[in-house]
Amino acid sequence: MNTLNNLSIQKILKCNLNLKTQLINLIRSENGKSILSKIADDIIYQYLDIAASSLKIDLFFCFNRKELIGYAILAKKPIYLISEFKSLKYKIFFNLLIKGNFLIILDLILAILKLDIFKLKKINKELLNDNLNLNLIAINKNFQSRGIGKFFLMEIISIYKKEKRNRYICCETFSSKAEKFYTDKLGFKNIGEKFRFSGKLQILKKTINPI
Repeated sequence: MNTLNNLSIQKILKCNLNLKTQLINLIRSENGKSILSKIADDIIYQYLDIAASSLKIDLFFCFNRKELIGYAILAKKPIYLISEFKSLKYKIFFNLLIKGNFLIILDLILAILKLDIFKLKKINKELLNDNLNLNLIAINKNFQSRGIGKFFLMEIISIYKKEKRNRYICCETFSSKAEKFYTDKLGFKNIGEKFRFSGKLQILKKTINPI
């Protein structure tokens, strides 16, 4: 049976406890290097509530029948990943501090101050700052290598194509495997890198609405 036939993609406006629990498991298992995966469950719950209700952040879920197998968090602009969650900033910092995640704290400060893109060309800084940002995306490991990730992201991109508000979608990744997936399967192009104490992030772009 073709798994793709069983999939449904939904933009989520409200997350119940069951979905939050499933999503946290996905975040911790598939996005282990992300800042979100390093903080306490109760803060992630609040983060997801904000993301779901925000007009500037979009939260998409991928279901196989009724089972949550994937998710994606996108911001209309990268700055909203900071401004929309400002009510949580002290909770996040203190939680990371208590857990001894000092490099993550330094990376967060770099991102807030935009010092992580100091090497990026001016034209690419403007492109990155003014367009859609795919902050996080993951597919349950039991459903990987079946074309689901590509299908999920292309369905999301098609939604933004119809809106015609952004010319590009951008994302970043630590993983060479993920970079190859974006470039070979989805037509993204590498435009530079972000500096992180925990490693360099490759920055990728894809045109979604040509001029």
